[in-house]
Amino acid sequence: MSFLVRVPGSCGELAQGMIDGERFHISCPVNLYTWGGIGRWRGVPYSPGKKVREMLHRTGIKNKPCGELPISLYSELPVGKGMASSTADLVAALALIQVLTKSSFETADQIKFLTAIEPTDGVMFQGISLFDHCRGAFQKSLGEPPPLDILALEFEEKVDTIAFNERMKKKAARSQSGRILKAFQLIEEGIKEGSTLKIGAGATISALSHQNILRKPDLEKVLKLTLELGGVGVNVAHSGTVIGMLFNPGTYSFKTLEHKIRALIRRPLFIHRLRLRGGGVDRIHVSSGVRS
Repeated sequence: MSFLVRVPGSCGELAQGMIDGERFHISCPVNLYTWGGIGRWRGVPYSPGKKVREMLHRTGIKNKPCGELPISLYSELPVGKGMASSTADLVAALALIQVLTKSSFETADQIKFLTAIEPTDGVMFQGISLFDHCRGAFQKSLGEPPPLDILALEFEEKVDTIAFNERMKKKAARSQSGRILKAFQLIEEGIKEGSTLKIGAGATISALSHQNILRKPDLEKVLKLTLELGGVGVNVAHSGTVIGMLFNPGTYSFKTLEHKIRALIRRPLFIHRLRLRGGGVDRIHVSSGVRS
């Protein structure tokens, strides 16, 4: 037997904003993943990119050159859309590197390695998390989410997450504090109570509050359509372009939704059918035949 690791990506965040000068988000992990294995997997050898090389340097692992670490990654996540593709890649690589080198890093050290490279999504933590994604100084587990479907609208545009976070106006973000506190409160209560209505309401407040920072031109009409069709709200990638339509499972027809979305938004987009899940690194045992 061998194993694979998988790390969930996200559909943006359930909420994000600045409180008392510090940036936080509530994670939105979904069932779309970066997969990683030792050796070759799916015939795709992984050549470490710039971010992974930088992380390796920060971990102090020097017993092998970066390019010789026999790991492979396969990602289902689009890049530059706000779906945590970089975080998922880095977390999966870090998990495999610890196995290969027989190293073990405390959670605080792992956060330090990751946030030193770029703002880090809370998908690395179990359940749903409130996380200081820029400094990594604060993390709170909010619990496991209730069943909630997300139709993620992926547009052609991309956002450079690092550049966006560097230029984000603190003054504009501070003006959100009251609304963001309300959004966080509703989502935390919703997870505790299993209330998708509260989660959807909080996510919607955060999404609309962010329009003066990174505007999504289709957000208001997507929200209107979501509510008309029985959804509980919308969420967004606050430093990306994705918009999520939130529905209770079994309450909608995907074909009907797809038709109405494409009639409403007459430009190219891809629609992901996703499910909100808890975060964390999954270790999955597989037969040796998966490796090559």
